[in-house]
Amino acid sequence: MITKNHFKYYCSDQILQWFSSFDARRYKICNRIARRHVELCRNILKGHIWRDAEVENNGAYITGVLFKGLIEFIQLADLTRDQKWHLNNKRTEKVWTLMWNCIDRFDFSSSTLNYEGFTRIRNKLEELRKIFIDYFGPGFYSSPEILIRNESCGICKKDIRACPHMPGRLYNGTICHSIPQHIELKSVSLVTLPEDPRCRIWPWNMNTDKSFHVVVMTLFHIDDWLTDVK
Repeated sequence: MITKNHFKYYCSDQILQWFSSFDARRYKICNRIARRHVELCRNILKGHIWRDAEVENNGAYITGVLFKGLIEFIQLADLTRDQKWHLNNKRTEKVWTLMWNCIDRFDFSSSTLNYEGFTRIRNKLEELRKIFIDYFGPGFYSSPEILIRNESCGICKKDIRACPHMPGRLYNGTICHSIPQHIELKSVSLVTLPEDPRCRIWPWNMNTDKSFHVVVMTLFHIDDWLTDVK
């Protein structure tokens, strides 16, 4: 296991190696680098290896998010290698979901990390998003109205309104999530500006009675890699 004193330098080296391999189109090596790093960060955080090293633990969380996004970015490259990928409905839906996963992970990690290669990744994702608009238009989305009677803090488990933690902020390698309790689904609306763009309504999912098979909400979290079952 790498020491906390060398973790920052190790992360920088792994990011540079990933982009070097990506530029050389050595995608299998990219995947190997990213998966190894995600596993390392998972072991550090789940095993509580560095109990009192908040900076290093937060770094493990942030770079874990980043490299999970890089894994998905390689998957996107593979899925869109065929220029007619958009003619396959299931592949189109998968590309759409992976694209937004990547966007969310890069938005989070790049707000702290700063590497020249990130701009290229962002540009690629934006190009892909524009391809969707060209082929499928801006789209319509399902948006649930949910009544949440109270919320607890994912760190201290207290009422989120009475605890010292702020949702979205990192605390020693753990991000504060607001956990809703006593949930009631009130309705589902059709919108053009969704909270979660993964809930897109695709025309080929219309049934014979003109009803739609749709995703109402997803369970995506930028740190889902922490609980991935291998």
